[in-house]
Amino acid sequence: MATINVIDMLNLFVEDEDPTKSQFLVLEEVKLPMFQEKTSEHMGGGAIAGLKIGMRALEPLEFSFKLRGFNPDVINKFMTTPSTFRKYSALGNVRDLQSALDYPVKIVVGGHMTKVDHGSFKRDDAMETDYEISEITHYEFYLNGVEKYYFNYFDGPLGWRVDGVAQFSNAARNLGLA
Repeated sequence: MATINVIDMLNLFVEDEDPTKSQFLVLEEVKLPMFQEKTSEHMGGGAIAGLKIGMRALEPLEFSFKLRGFNPDVINKFMTTPSTFRKYSALGNVRDLQSALDYPVKIVVGGHMTKVDHGSFKRDDAMETDYEISEITHYEFYLNGVEKYYFNYFDGPLGWRVDGVAQFSNAARNLGLA
């Protein structure tokens, strides 16, 4: 039987998971990376239909979030040197509606802040700032402490795991990487 699980609370940390750097009270929205496999269209010479062939490669990942107002601890992460790679951690509470139990969700993103949009001012309406993280080279997703997704760009074929299992271990072996 299917259960209904909802994330009912979420917190965001930029770089350190230091409670004094929590974005809990100003966090408006988080958009997690979308997984989409690259495809290539193929139409055989005598075929009556085309195919979209999965290329076993992910489209570039993006992560975005929205914070209420201006945040001096976050807006200064845009295009800084020497390192523009940052760690973003989202920690949340998942509620299982059937069992009435709470358990943790943890999402870790490593990437480069490529967009800061302070929006517009409107009287009697608080401003919000949108942030976009691209150049994502690292991603982890855990439910109740169990790894569901793991991505590390620099690990090549061994850098994509689902439920803790490397999905391209045979390909890595064939390429002499494992």
